[in-house]
Amino acid sequence: QTEQLNGQLNRLASKEAGLRSKLEMEKANTELFRDQIVKLREENDKLKQETNFLNNEIVSLRFAYDKRIEGLTGTLGTERDRYRAERTDWLDSLIGERYDLLNHIETSHKKMKRAEKKRGDGSP
Repeated sequence: QTEQLNGQLNRLASKEAGLRSKLEMEKANTELFRDQIVKLREENDKLKQETNFLNNEIVSLRFAYDKRIEGLTGTLGTERDRYRAERTDWLDSLIGERYDLLNHIETSHKKMKRAEKKRGDGSP
């Protein structure tokens, strides 16, 4: 019976050593996980800061883009208005010149008719 008890004690001691070893491994793993959690939290904080910075950058770029579009739209509107005014001036000028030319042709035609009548009457 003593041998049997010694065998049981040895098995228990061996089991205890294995459990202690397993416990030490679990403690080491727990410490590793804690260290990883700390590192992950630090990385998370860095990523949050970078995200905030990039969000601010996006807002700034959108504002600049909107201002640029406003400027271009204003410039485009101004150019469109200037073009319309120039076109209107050009058309007015062209129509004026055409009327002047037609008036000149009509006047010349009337003078020719009068001249032809005078010649037909025998007048020099």
